[in-house]
Amino acid sequence: KQWYQRRVAITAGKLVVIAIANTMDLPERMLMNKVASRLGLTRMTFQPYSHSQLLEIINSRLEGTVAFDPSACMLAARKVAAASGDARRALDICRHSIEVAEQAESDTVTSTHIQRAITDMYQSVKTRAIMNCTLYQKIFLKSVLGVFRRKGVEEAVFKEVYEVFSSLCQFQGSFSPPCGSILQLCVELGGSRILLVEQGPPSLHTHIRLNCSQDDVVFALKEAG
Repeated sequence: KQWYQRRVAITAGKLVVIAIANTMDLPERMLMNKVASRLGLTRMTFQPYSHSQLLEIINSRLEGTVAFDPSACMLAARKVAAASGDARRALDICRHSIEVAEQAESDTVTSTHIQRAITDMYQSVKTRAIMNCTLYQKIFLKSVLGVFRRKGVEEAVFKEVYEVFSSLCQFQGSFSPPCGSILQLCVELGGSRILLVEQGPPSLHTHIRLNCSQDDVVFALKEAG
């Protein structure tokens, strides 16, 4: 990890560093400015897995076993694909569904066990708090997710989120409150620890992050209707 501080003579060659992360701004977070400025940088964005790809991954892990009903695997794949497309979350759901099936003394994991596993995994304190949010708080959280997915990073500036918020309100036929009111709403979500809001006086340039996974937010908003 101290390679950049060593004086290594590299004459006719190149040093290539490959990093895989769930966020697009990893270099900016991890590298000092003077190091980053000396490096060439290429970003490749990988799209989330589709439900068919997730189903293929799940089936490959279950190869040789008949413990899962095919409809259960399909449900797990579709639920995760609709939220984030994260293969790890799909496999976690399948693992937990086995425990649910064992508690029910069932030899086969069914769709009912998958649904119970999903409910168990997503019913955290923050998830319940999101489900109990007001209409405008839910629209604001949807806007945060929209900015994250568009930019490929897990941090947004309030101004960007408010622009998406206003568009969503217009699309849904709802009145769009003034910027100051929504800025205060953002601070309140930070106070409830659903969001991580940058310290200091709130402004259009305040930085915002989620204090839970995007999966949890998507699930809570869908369950809340």
